[in-house]
Amino acid sequence: MEPREALDGLISERGETYASISRLLGRNSAYIQQFIKRGSPARLDQSDIALLALHFDVPVEMLGGKEGPTVGQRSIVKVPLLNGTCQRRRKSRPLGGAKPGHLIRVLASAGRA
Repeated sequence: MEPREALDGLISERGETYASISRLLGRNSAYIQQFIKRGSPARLDQSDIALLALHFDVPVEMLGGKEGPTVGQRSIVKVPLLNGTCQRRRKSRPLGGAKPGHLIRVLASAGRA
């Protein structure tokens, strides 16, 4: 299966949008749509492929990448919440708006800062 077809299938299967995946990569909202539908760019950067493979939990080869050290690892980290209120909205809720006790999924940088 072609990398474009594989990525398109993963996006549809997981209920994502082209724009949300483009934002995940730090690109403009039409980037992935143009890659899949128009064929531009011809190939995604290796760092983008590594991040997409990590996000979708698939091998980089499925998305046209090369196996190598650029692939990060997925970690689940329990992040303690600070007691305090949001200063801008003056509402009593934890800073950052997260619900107490929830886990936050952290993706390793996959070669990007």
